[in-house]
Amino acid sequence: MSKQSTIDRFFKVSSLFNQSPSQEKRVESKPIKEQSHKTKKVKKMGGLDLFFTIKPKNGESALLRNERLRKQLLEEKKKLKEEEKARRKAIKEKQKLLKKKIEEEENEAERKELERQEKEFKIRKDGKGVEVCPGVFIGTQLTAMNLNWLQEMEVEGIVNCTKNITCYYNSQLNENFKPEDYQGITNKEYLRIPIDDDGIIPIDSYFDQTYSFVEKIRNQGKSVLFHCKYGKSRSASLLTFYLLKKYQITINAAKELFKKACWTIEINNHFYVTLKEYESLLLNNGQQKRRTRKVDDITPELSKKIEEIVSEVVSSQKIRTASQKLQIFIIIFIPPLRLCFIYKYTNINQIII
Repeated sequence: MSKQSTIDRFFKVSSLFNQSPSQEKRVESKPIKEQSHKTKKVKKMGGLDLFFTIKPKNGESALLRNERLRKQLLEEKKKLKEEEKARRKAIKEKQKLLKKKIEEEENEAERKELERQEKEFKIRKDGKGVEVCPGVFIGTQLTAMNLNWLQEMEVEGIVNCTKNITCYYNSQLNENFKPEDYQGITNKEYLRIPIDDDGIIPIDSYFDQTYSFVEKIRNQGKSVLFHCKYGKSRSASLLTFYLLKKYQITINAAKELFKKACWTIEINNHFYVTLKEYESLLLNNGQQKRRTRKVDDITPELSKKIEEIVSEVVSSQKIRTASQKLQIFIIIFIPPLRLCFIYKYTNINQIII
């Protein structure tokens, strides 16, 4: 060891011995940041303000009915919240696994599927539905509760594919709702299809009734919502039948339309068998024959039909958006312009306030 290195080591050791205990503590201890106590914002109306911002008219009876309706919606939402929590946890776990797989394989198709699932998750969480074909939507129980979204999408007909979920916005079916309590709100027209996923009640007994109801609402220029509890089996089955009959497509083509709309369906076996039988009749021109050709693959002809339906959906969404913007323009700008016109061409003393 050299002389210089020995001297350096001596001074280093002596500096450690000469260090005071307070200095050691200062070196070892790190400043602890005080945690800022953020005030939590209390959600008004139990989180229903997203769905229910339309104010009722003045009047004791209207306010009482409004309060009962809010309590009813809160109770329904509370029940759904617990069930949705477990479902969301399972979905998030699946998404984590899918993300990991994407990072390993860099698969573009799986990345798109993940984006679609995330978009669907947000749609379901916000209590909204998706447009599968022009003017025809599918959603969940939360969607059926979302009055703001129903008004925005011009939904006037609702196919309730359950036995027990309330038909919320019809005064004859729900005593807590009165359309006269709200500005610009009318009774929604409901068609209840009282079926369960057990398949005891044959779903095909409601096919013609459902098709007639949807066509009647669509001919009025209004939209229709199909819903059950989660929008995966019962409502998806009836909407699939409507797509098959309306557009003369196959079940797989209908599934592709749901996928493009960012909506996952899980039709149970009972309903699927019934739909397959109807599909077979459709392909054989209404005659009960053995299926002679394979329908599992999407042919170029079906692909063209799917693209046409999707483009029609996009066009209807653009028209609806333009209409909403025009309404906003009228509400915001027309009254001031009218006042300017009156001020310019009328004597101010003649204006009666």
